[in-house]
Amino acid sequence: MPILFFDVDGPMVPGRGLFLPKNIAPRYGWEFDPCAVGMLNFLNWAVPNLQVVISSHRVGMRSPFDGSYTDTKESWERVFQENGLKLQIHKDWCTVKGKAKLEDRVNKLEEIRGWRGRNKAHSDDRFVVIEDEAIYARDITDEERDVYHICAEDYLDGITWRDLKRIANFLGVDNLSEKIREYQMMHSAFRKSPTIVTKKIHRIEPSAI
Repeated sequence: MPILFFDVDGPMVPGRGLFLPKNIAPRYGWEFDPCAVGMLNFLNWAVPNLQVVISSHRVGMRSPFDGSYTDTKESWERVFQENGLKLQIHKDWCTVKGKAKLEDRVNKLEEIRGWRGRNKAHSDDRFVVIEDEAIYARDITDEERDVYHICAEDYLDGITWRDLKRIANFLGVDNLSEKIREYQMMHSAFRKSPTIVTKKIHRIEPSAI
């Protein structure tokens, strides 16, 4: 079962995403970038049994959609639904066990390693981390980037085309371009030939005027 460790700020709500029309109060910062949603929905189709684990620091914050705190799997399913995101959330839905204080969460990579340690059934499964700031106070090293399969580090622009290719590679998607074309054909609004309605035009003879 492939696993995608899921962050919000940066990958799903990049800096430019704050200009989305709905990213104002009371939904400030919870409107996902439509391009990021589209890319992940494609991966949901292309990668069988793909599951999501939430690694975001937003766990426990209040959701603008129903007023609840995002400290349950069900609350995140509602956030996904409101944003049109079709990914399935793993039953062990969060990298943090229990309610962790935000100020105590300084190294998401350690949390991800802990999650993989307690879910040993997934130890050999493919995985990827979409994350713009995994460790506070220092940059991610090249070694950590490779070991943890980190993508989408650009906070300002979010998930780029290059990121999608890297994510797909870690999740085992072959022939990405062909897969994308197949997906677009299946989901295109124009996959069926449009029905052309013609109207018969009656010619009016001059003698009839």
